[in-house]
Amino acid sequence: MSLIKKLHNKQATETKMISTSIKIPQVMDEIISDLAVFFDSTKQEVILDLLSDAIDNYKAEEKKLLEQQENEIDEDENSSITNQENIAINHNYFLLNTCKRYSIDDHYFMINNGYAAAFDDGYKQQIERIKKGDVVFLYANGKGISGYGIASGQTIKIEHDGVPENCYYQVLEDYQLLDTPLKAKDIRDICSRTPVFLKTLSKINKKDGQIIYNNLNN
Repeated sequence: MSLIKKLHNKQATETKMISTSIKIPQVMDEIISDLAVFFDSTKQEVILDLLSDAIDNYKAEEKKLLEQQENEIDEDENSSITNQENIAINHNYFLLNTCKRYSIDDHYFMINNGYAAAFDDGYKQQIERIKKGDVVFLYANGKGISGYGIASGQTIKIEHDGVPENCYYQVLEDYQLLDTPLKAKDIRDICSRTPVFLKTLSKINKKDGQIIYNNLNN
């Protein structure tokens, strides 16, 4: 949606707002002020809409990049790899973000119980990508990989926030809750390709998945 359309169709939202401060060039501030006058809006609303458009564009580009990375990973999966724990070569590795910054309750639902879960349309369906025997690393923002286990392959659908079947999850067998999470920096250091940390569920190539798994078991 264009900035003009957004400003002409403003709606009140219940989104929690926080304060932040940045310094911008004077010429940019003047442009924002002119836009606010032109659209009979406030500078804050103009800035929010500009940021919203920028974030939407970023997400679109990120989605393309993620799809490209996962296609490259699939192409690399022809090599025969087994680890010392005899995890079969046809099993995949996934990094699941617990989305701690959005809901601490959902985060603990996963971490404390050993569940690979996702919530809401467009996200919960990702859990159905996980098959029996796949290794799932639970990644907490700001902490790192905080737990991991072997997927059961059975997706359970339950109510969440009053919405039926708004949560999809799988039980992680042989689940290990880590006293010391494996930080993002350490993951980048040991992997040949940096995993995607911010996506709800991202596939890790088998070579790097095995490296992470073995590192957690040492």
